[in-house]
Amino acid sequence: FLLISILSTSCDTEGCTDPGAGNYDSKADSDDGSCIYDAEPFVGSWTLSDSLRAGVSYQFLEVKQMLILTSSTDKGRVKIVWTYPNGLTSDTIIASAKPNTLTIEEQDFGDEFRLQGTLIYDEFFDVIQIDYSLVKNNAINFYKGEATRND
Repeated sequence: FLLISILSTSCDTEGCTDPGAGNYDSKADSDDGSCIYDAEPFVGSWTLSDSLRAGVSYQFLEVKQMLILTSSTDKGRVKIVWTYPNGLTSDTIIASAKPNTLTIEEQDFGDEFRLQGTLIYDEFFDVIQIDYSLVKNNAINFYKGEATRND
């Protein structure tokens, strides 16, 4: 009587296989759909209330609507567009994502503006703290604000 036993073991390790994701697993052979991207907490529609620094205090500005979208080709970068109360929209601002932080590298918009700053996501309150500078005609202005989620 001959007994042959064949053991079949699966070497597939499920996990996130996208190196651009925050939870990338280099040991994973099969993607299980669990990838999380650093930009995810920011993506959506927000109401932005910000202020311009005027001397030692800040002057409140008009409330804007802010839309943050991921780039389809690079989920570590986002596109930000502001809509002003008069319906006009800003140029598209590009930011790179790290956990709970978006960094707006210095960007030029035409011959008039240069922008840079940071957006920090506070997951406890589900708000974004915003700190940025805008250079126009060689004059630098500093802004601070907070954005609350619309969706």
